[in-house]
Amino acid sequence: MGDLDRVRFGGKVVDRRTSEMLAEAERIAQAEDPSIDDFHLTQGCFHTGVAASAGTHSGPGAFDMYSGGYTSEQKEIIGMALRKVGFASWRRRESQGPWKEHWHGIAMDTEGLPPVAARQVQSYLNGRTGLVGNREDPDPRPKEIKTWEEYQEDKGVET
Repeated sequence: MGDLDRVRFGGKVVDRRTSEMLAEAERIAQAEDPSIDDFHLTQGCFHTGVAASAGTHSGPGAFDMYSGGYTSEQKEIIGMALRKVGFASWRRRESQGPWKEHWHGIAMDTEGLPPVAARQVQSYLNGRTGLVGNREDPDPRPKEIKTWEEYQEDKGVET
């Protein structure tokens, strides 16, 4: 079984590595606030049917997750959990584009990221939004940005 094998997580198809990262972020968020529901994705990987996504979901490593049922505090907990495990991720607000509010993420260091997704990772590393205009990222960030493998290494998990 490889990192890029297609599996289901939160109702959508993603690659295995992204699924493992999402499961760990979900575990972290629920440990901090047990009332946080299981993550439900609105878009996974290997998907080209949403024009507003501009190709970020056409390969591995990407997801969009519904955020409407959460409080502001829960959204912040979820966002930090996603970022801690190695996602370049942002809460996409309705005012930023033609979409409902959701979390958008790209698994950093994923093999075969579409070029637009790789550019979003670089934008995240530069403290920006990854959207047209590339404004400053308004969401809280971990003190240290890590990839999934670096996160696992810190937790003592062999990769």
